[in-house]
Amino acid sequence: MTNLSHATEKILKMFKIDLKKEKDPVLTYEERRANSALTEMLREIERNYQSTLTKKAGDSGYSTNEQLLEKAESELIRGLTERVDKASSTAEGKLEKISVKQSEAEISEKAELDRLQSQLENLLNKQANSMVKQGLARSTIFSEGVNALESANAKNAENLNLKYSLKIEGLTLEAERVKYELDSALKSYEIKYASDLEKRYQNLIKERDTLLDRENAQILKDANERSKKYGPTRAEQNSRQEIYNTAYGFYSQLDKPTARALIKNNYGALHGLMGAELAQKLLKQFG
Repeated sequence: MTNLSHATEKILKMFKIDLKKEKDPVLTYEERRANSALTEMLREIERNYQSTLTKKAGDSGYSTNEQLLEKAESELIRGLTERVDKASSTAEGKLEKISVKQSEAEISEKAELDRLQSQLENLLNKQANSMVKQGLARSTIFSEGVNALESANAKNAENLNLKYSLKIEGLTLEAERVKYELDSALKSYEIKYASDLEKRYQNLIKERDTLLDRENAQILKDANERSKKYGPTRAEQNSRQEIYNTAYGFYSQLDKPTARALIKNNYGALHGLMGAELAQKLLKQFG
């Protein structure tokens, strides 16, 4: 009760209501705003009472937001996993083929270099035998011939190395492209999954809240009908009394003419919130 009284005092101070105002049937703009703020406070008391009657997320048949998020995830994660697995498998297949081509290229390069070396050795042997037969084994002609053969072999080996280096480099770039495409695909899948998850999650919340609101509306309707037929329950009486006490605490701080004018101005809402008996009692307090 103390907190509610403090709250009504805050409303009066917020809207700068003149507590010593003499008789004046014309309500100011600030007084009307203060009256509206009071009404919202009273409705909050009513909502607190109604919340004891109605169902909420987490009650039987109504999942919590966390449970709905888990449901949305379970519905969508399989699709994401399948797309990721398929893209990864395709990329792995391509990378494996590229790796095989790289290995084959390295093997072929070594084989061709070995062939060149073997060819050079054969040519050098033939030239040496020829020079020996001609008695030129120690001549400059022999030395120049050896140098020429070795130089030609080195040039061929260099060209061969360049050929395979370019080929392996091309395969490496192809592998990088496959990895980049896979990474881009996985990121796009994650973005789409996150977007789809949020949409599904919000739809599940909306579906639950629609059913919840529908059932709660029926619960409150049934409670209202029982109240009219058999009278208010003790809990409802307590809620109405709290609403009355709060309203009285607010209006009692004003001069009677202003309080009465404000009550009349807001009588429909007060009648609905506290009932006819207490609404009439409140009005008479300031008659």
